[in-house]
Amino acid sequence: MNNIMRHIVLFAAALSGILIPNVFADQPNILLFTADDLHTESLGVYGGKPADLTPNLDAFAAEGMLFTRAHVNAAICAPCRAVIATGRYSHRSGAMGFMSAREDVPDIVTTLKAAGYHAGILGKVGHSTPKTSMQWDYEFDQKDLGNGRNPNIYYQRSQVFLKECRAAKKPRALTESLYFQFSVGSPGFQP
Repeated sequence: MNNIMRHIVLFAAALSGILIPNVFADQPNILLFTADDLHTESLGVYGGKPADLTPNLDAFAAEGMLFTRAHVNAAICAPCRAVIATGRYSHRSGAMGFMSAREDVPDIVTTLKAAGYHAGILGKVGHSTPKTSMQWDYEFDQKDLGNGRNPNIYYQRSQVFLKECRAAKKPRALTESLYFQFSVGSPGFQP
């Protein structure tokens, strides 16, 4: 677990500008962690027990935005991720159960890409992409990441994504604004 956390902290440092400064200061970089079967008591930053179970994630959360009233309205992963991606409840987007959202529903990836962001995802791509028109600039699913259990591959793929962000040519010349989502499946998940 320490190896995973070390790579996450290194990646978080890169995103926060320690390793890659953001030339568009008014456009913050966005890093979103999603995980299945996680509740508020799973992380120390939310008062979880034991308090030192997730020290690196807790430290990272202390430097970012912490949501204390964020709740999901569905008990399975795909609809929850569709709510995040569209900003609408599943019954308002069409993404109920494992159904796709309607194509006329706006989504975060398309919106941010139009604003000059480079959008990437590691893990659970299908469950985090609620409609076919939502296209990531960079994506690797769990099967390409050691079934979601290889922190070295996550770290390597993250580094490649950051290099791509630097090289991406967008309307605003060189963009380093990014939206990157880590999606981790259930701890007991076996493909």
